[in-house]
Amino acid sequence: MTTTKSGKSFGEIVRLIAKRPVKNEYKEVEVIANFLEVTKFQYPKVKSYTVDVITDRRAKASRKDFTAAILELLKDTRFGPAAYNGQLLYSVADLTHGSNARKFDVTVEPQDGAGRAKRLRVIIKFSYNYTLEEMSNYLKRNTNQTRDASIQNIFTILNAFLNTKVRTEYQTVGKKAIFPQPRLQDRIYLFGGVELIRGFYQSFRPGWDKLLVNVDVCATTYYPTGNFIDIIPRILYTARYKRLKTRDELRSGLTALEIAAIAKFLQDRDFTITYAARNQKKKLKLSGITSESADKKKFILDNGEQMTVGQYYRNSGSPLEFPGLPCAIVKRPRKDDAYYPLEICVVSSGQRYYIDRLSTDQNRDMNEKTAVKPKDRFAIIENAINNMYKHQEDQNLRAIGMGISNKFIKLKCNKSVIKLFEII
Repeated sequence: MTTTKSGKSFGEIVRLIAKRPVKNEYKEVEVIANFLEVTKFQYPKVKSYTVDVITDRRAKASRKDFTAAILELLKDTRFGPAAYNGQLLYSVADLTHGSNARKFDVTVEPQDGAGRAKRLRVIIKFSYNYTLEEMSNYLKRNTNQTRDASIQNIFTILNAFLNTKVRTEYQTVGKKAIFPQPRLQDRIYLFGGVELIRGFYQSFRPGWDKLLVNVDVCATTYYPTGNFIDIIPRILYTARYKRLKTRDELRSGLTALEIAAIAKFLQDRDFTITYAARNQKKKLKLSGITSESADKKKFILDNGEQMTVGQYYRNSGSPLEFPGLPCAIVKRPRKDDAYYPLEICVVSSGQRYYIDRLSTDQNRDMNEKTAVKPKDRFAIIENAINNMYKHQEDQNLRAIGMGISNKFIKLKCNKSVIKLFEII
């Protein structure tokens, strides 16, 4: 028979849940929940618009460029308050100024300053008029209104208005989660070099006779960002080898097993180099790592002369600090492979490491590093509400006549229910 940590079976727990307290045992207490109350809402009519994004060569933009172009457009205060959700824009205003469609030219700057800016054209077309009044009936305590497709669509629209502003300001995953970049000294790493980033999400939830906003913490994982010299010790720090290699140790080189582990982890990652003859950063993709050090790995110059990578940088007036380390390999079409000393390579930011790839040790490490006491959790969420979300200053929420309290709701609860959790 399966039991809880208290030693009681689930059957006994169910009976405790079902048992109503006798009158003299009933005691009402106040609890705080991580929900904010919507204090006002005008349930306006909202227009929706389809969106297309094309490149300067009239080709369809990639998904990444599509999102970047729209978020860049929404930063422009001249465009007017509008909410973004996937392929649609929502606004109470007429974004096409009476016409069926409207075009906007947007410039998207390269990530980490690597490469050239992209010039994209955003085309919006009027799609549909929505009324949000149905939501007010759905929230009534004794309503007969079910959560049908219409109500679900209204929640989608409202969540777009709720999250668009912060999506233009912070790194995001999906349509609701934001991940502020931590300071260098606050970065968190899992075994094997995976970076853990804490974030927040918010969404609307129905309450009795009121609309609520749930705000909570979340976490996701990325490939680490920064110079290879700083990242390598993190990659080699595992559950079985819990020690960070020092820079002096790196100068002595790496073993074949260590090189293989680094190459496997960073395979196909985007990176830039800090050394550029034309002072222009270029985005590169890692194809592998050489087995030989920079002082031993040879390549052929354009004039046919053979030279080691280390000697090339010495001749260029930039001798390597870590000539004993291997080089990053970049495949080039119709040319020989290019080799870059690891010390001049910088892993680009914003590259997701999907959680389903985490090992058992990494999952355990993540659980330990995201665990937080309830009191501290509320303090973290409250800080995000006041310093990141700032609902009172959100122009999109103002546009739909919505006000949101910045105080957590307080609920009255039977103390015997709280005791039940202690029993479980």
